[in-house]
Amino acid sequence: MVTYEFQNDAEAIDALAGVNLTIDPEKGIVRRARILSVVAAALFCLAAVLSKEPLIYLAGAAALLVLGYLTKSIRKRVIVKTIMKKSGDYLNGHATWTFAEDKIHTESNLGDGDAYWSAVQDYGDYDRYLYIRRKDGSMYLLDRTRLSDQDLTELRDLLTRKVAA
Repeated sequence: MVTYEFQNDAEAIDALAGVNLTIDPEKGIVRRARILSVVAAALFCLAAVLSKEPLIYLAGAAALLVLGYLTKSIRKRVIVKTIMKKSGDYLNGHATWTFAEDKIHTESNLGDGDAYWSAVQDYGDYDRYLYIRRKDGSMYLLDRTRLSDQDLTELRDLLTRKVAA
């Protein structure tokens, strides 16, 4: 059994947003936005060639290219704001998770709850964090540096046995 106390700080929220962006169920949303901005910029350049006022169209094309380049960071900011709003509503800064053989027990200021291993979709590593994603879209985020080597080994063994790969 492994117990972990989650601290809801800015670094953890940023990592959670990064995980969400990396394993986004709508994979390719950033890529599609970037392709769309390049196509639109190309159309603006074509209009600039055909226009008597090409600077306006070239400025529009440049703006679209910059927007396409910034798509990932803009999306990450939106995810961070959403996480902060949600976590502020129900978590208020901390929770304690206990990963046992039969279930995951959560304690927070709102109360206690259990999630069974069948509710876990997948898990993985992101930066220095271990994330465990549930089928309902929520996520457990554990800072590996705050776990002992024994706890991390035990948790990885538990995840390997309980979560279908």
